[in-house]
Amino acid sequence: MVGQLWETFVLGQILRHIEREATAATVWFRRDAHGAELDFLVDSGMRFAAVECTWTEHPVERDLASMAKVLPLLRADRPVMARVICRTPHAFGLPGDIEAVNGFETMEWFSSP
Repeated sequence: MVGQLWETFVLGQILRHIEREATAATVWFRRDAHGAELDFLVDSGMRFAAVECTWTEHPVERDLASMAKVLPLLRADRPVMARVICRTPHAFGLPGDIEAVNGFETMEWFSSP
């Protein structure tokens, strides 16, 4: 239940950012036939923002498994900014050029690494 609430909060922040910046972007949920999914895929036309939400302070490899399967497919098409939105107090890098960012510091989400 907490995870679903967290995802709803994150979606609201993404939509608010798109509206505030007057960005022409589309937000998708992505799941393939094998079950690999992204919580949100933001398509701005120029690049993708791949977003995974997790209610933890320290995401681990298990939290990235699904994202790691999807990112190569997206990166074959255009640049991807990959973020794990979590409760970490400070942003930090993860394997696969993914960054964990604080879910309550929304400006961190959209800045380029």
